[in-house]
Amino acid sequence: MRFSVLATVLLAGGIVVGGCNATLSPAPPLTARPSIAPSGPAGVASCTTADVQAAGGPWGGAAGSRGADVAVSLKGATQCLLPPRPVVAVLDATGVVVVQARPVVASSQPPLAAGAPVSFSILFSNWCAPGAKLPFRPVMIVEGGAVELSGLSLMTTDALPPCNGPGQPASLSATDWQLR
Repeated sequence: MRFSVLATVLLAGGIVVGGCNATLSPAPPLTARPSIAPSGPAGVASCTTADVQAAGGPWGGAAGSRGADVAVSLKGATQCLLPPRPVVAVLDATGVVVVQARPVVASSQPPLAAGAPVSFSILFSNWCAPGAKLPFRPVMIVEGGAVELSGLSLMTTDALPPCNGPGQPASLSATDWQLR
């Protein structure tokens, strides 16, 4: 299923908090709102937080960014459909979204099957905001909420990407799904 235009606007505009803001405001909960028309195999439901698990690490650093690979697999045996592309966010210690990747409109959802994990890479850049409420927890947004990317918590300010563009927002991105 594709994210509706309204959900895209809400996710991109309503809960993104720029990394260079001196103060962070509360954000609404992360939710995915699919359109009605399915875009994957008939009879296969979208993956929910109860269906999937994700783990990554370690973080690597280059050119002022922090990046890591993430593996996503099923918790059970029932196939489900992933979002068209990974949508990731970083939450602070209080659960506030401090940066989120922009959702990308795509036409189909890849299936996630038992024994066939998928992966993607995450890139976090330009953290300039003082007073970070650590630890930061990267998450992947799926139907019904967010799945923590275990192994990727950022525990200290030294673990955060450096500020290479004062006055510019932090950025977060994810690559397309890859079969493992």
